[in-house]
Amino acid sequence: MAFDAAQVVVSGGPSIPVTVLVVGQESTVATFMSLSPFQPPTVPQDVIEAQMKKLA
Repeated sequence: MAFDAAQVVVSGGPSIPVTVLVVGQESTVATFMSLSPFQPPTVPQDVIEAQMKKLA
């Protein structure tokens, strides 16, 4: 599951785009989050694969 949202860092300040990716593998659930004020945030596939190998 993945979704996009916006984070407001300071009340009344600018919002920063956020991408959240939730991955389930058997009984393990991992959450990856990326924030970027300058470009659409993404979670690199190689990071996801490396972390899921560690959790397996």
